Amino acid sequence: MAGATYWVQIEAQQTIYMNDWAMAYASGGDGVFFYKTTLSGPSPAAGDLAITLLGPAGTNSSTITTIASPATGGVLSGSGAFGNGLATTLWAIPNAGFVFVGWSENGTVVSTNAAYPITVTTNRTLSAVFDPTFAVTVAAAPPAGGTVAGTGTYPALASVNAIAQANASYNFVNWTEAGAPVSTATNFSFTVAAARTLVANFTPIPVPMTLTNSSGTSLSFSWNPAATGWVLQESADLISWTSSTQAIITNGSQRSIQVSPLTGNKFFRLYHP
Repeated sequence: MAGATYWVQIEAQQTIYMNDWAMAYASGGDGVFFYKTTLSGPSPAAGDLAITLLGPAGTNSSTITTIASPATGGVLSGSGAFGNGLATTLWAIPNAGFVFVGWSENGTVVSTNAAYPITVTTNRTLSAVFDPTFAVTVAAAPPAGGTVAGTGTYPALASVNAIAQANASYNFVNWTEAGAPVSTATNFSFTVAAARTLVANFTPIPVPMTLTNSSGTSLSFSWNPAATGWVLQESADLISWTSSTQAIITNGSQRSIQVSPLTGNKFFRLYHP
């Protein structure tokens, strides 16, 4: 009968006992397989085994069937035929590129644990449901422009937020994917249906410059020194630009240069690499 425990004892009998092995007369699971005869008499050798029948055995057993959905989603264990009243644990291990969702029976989720312990009472068919996963990668351009969040691996149809935060002296512009704009929201929410690589684009905030030419013989340019990353450049033709050789003076909340005397053509600009 399934679920019952039986003691199995092996006995051997022959006319001449080789190596002094003799017949065993014990019974009832007393730990004896054989008696070994010696000059001083027989001695027991331990070894009988208790066996519990798991099934099938008539109407007192049931079959547990497990199915992976989809079939490539993962590996399952714990199914088989068992005596009613016995326990088993169903296991679902997702394959690469999948995540375990839950155990389903007749269309109803019965557990969201990959290890699902059950007591066998009747035939059951359970499906281990797996969802594919997709990688989402977010990056900042330029890297100094700001910080981003949202990179990770997500199950299909999960809601993801790609978040961009501009650093000082930068403005957020938009999110692009493969060079194409997809959103202008700093918190870009979307549903995952495929792998995605998103770039948060930032631009430097233009720095205002003040021009003073009170004497007509000299020029003074000034700007806020808190604006970091900007380089003063100069050009004679507005085509070729080089870093300026003018001495930069910091005075309180301003940076400035003094150009004197005024000779020839010269143009100045603040440039952010």
